[in-house]
Amino acid sequence: MAVLYEPHAGQEISIRLGRMVGQGAVSLWAGYASSSAAFSMADIRLSTGLAPTTVDTDIAAFHAAPGWSANFDRSGRMGDKMIGRAEMTGGLKATADPPEGEGRVPGRIEMTFESLHRPVLVRPGRMEVFGLGRGRVVLPDGDFEISGYAKWHEQVGDRARFAPAFTYMAISRNDVALLGISRGDAATGFALEGGKTTPVAAIKFSDPTPQRRFEASLTDGRTIRGVTNTIRMSSEPIEGKRRPGATVIAETDLGRMVGQVNDWRPED
Repeated sequence: MAVLYEPHAGQEISIRLGRMVGQGAVSLWAGYASSSAAFSMADIRLSTGLAPTTVDTDIAAFHAAPGWSANFDRSGRMGDKMIGRAEMTGGLKATADPPEGEGRVPGRIEMTFESLHRPVLVRPGRMEVFGLGRGRVVLPDGDFEISGYAKWHEQVGDRARFAPAFTYMAISRNDVALLGISRGDAATGFALEGGKTTPVAAIKFSDPTPQRRFEASLTDGRTIRGVTNTIRMSSEPIEGKRRPGATVIAETDLGRMVGQVNDWRPED
């Protein structure tokens, strides 16, 4: 998955590819949002029967076409500078809360990514890396360009990890970022400062409200505190429920940052 935010959250894009290799299924999620509009798609089924993509190597690529298409490629995963590219074409819906399936608005979203640090394996099968990016969105009513702060993640496993409840936060500004995931009493993530990453030992979030506090403890003994302020809300269908998400601007001990806070509560 690749996401890109303008520094003041004026515009944002996301592109996510899902592979269920055992089922021969390939699905696509994507979205664009600004202060005045939102377009997105959820779980659009692409070609089936494609060979598995090898992702635990330095270079990886995926391509699906004809019809609506998806292209992902990246290099440098094992080094200090990872480069990535993600593109999609598809039928979007004019909403930030899409149901599953194709919309009627033809769109194209593309993004380039350049990492600011060596990718981090935050848990087995899950890689996360912050960077800078540039994007373009082509819709019937306009052609929009975006540049700003970006993140790329990849995950492999037997299934998508949506069984336990969690809160996920990823915020950044230039070469400073904070990733924190809370799963009950467990926590993962890292702080990025000038190319150096420090693991998160624990993180606490206040209840989901338009403004919420967090406190992240790092393994070097420091604590990073902050407040996130919601700019936009969105949601997507997951396993028969909806997973809400918030685009936020955060005031933190590391400075002002932009990104996302997502909550998953399967018991609700």
